[in-house]
Amino acid sequence: NKGETRVSKHIKRYLSRYREACDELDSLTEEHERIISNIMSITPSYGGDSGPSGAKDKVGDGVAELVDHCRKIDDEIKYYIAVRDDVRSVVREVMHENVTCGQSLHYRYIMGWSPIVVASNMGYSERQERDIHRKALERARKIVERRGTAQSPPQTAAFPVV
Repeated sequence: NKGETRVSKHIKRYLSRYREACDELDSLTEEHERIISNIMSITPSYGGDSGPSGAKDKVGDGVAELVDHCRKIDDEIKYYIAVRDDVRSVVREVMHENVTCGQSLHYRYIMGWSPIVVASNMGYSERQERDIHRKALERARKIVERRGTAQSPPQTAAFPVV
């Protein structure tokens, strides 16, 4: 039974990545937009000879660094979108196999609801919802195993792949 608990924790961590990915996407998107705004406000007009050339080089170097940072953020954004979509597709596949199990996972991991709220929303007792959730986790585990390994995060990813 300990092995089952360990597997259950593993799949719960896997499914919890959805909410984590959404949070990271929000944060990264804000940072990306802030950097782009800064780039647009500091990029000088290179049409004339105003100011020393060293100042232009420093500004150009600064803009290049910001652009590189934006590219790294873009890579992270793509990774978290893939994580979010992967978890969502596992939940959908569970839902196709068994609607009740899929709803349990959707409410818990996609919507982020507590077990008590899920049970109430689905019209079950807490014990019934725990049983449904356990069965749903087993279905999700089989799907994840069948699909193989998850994709690797970028070097700067905020949380590890489980």
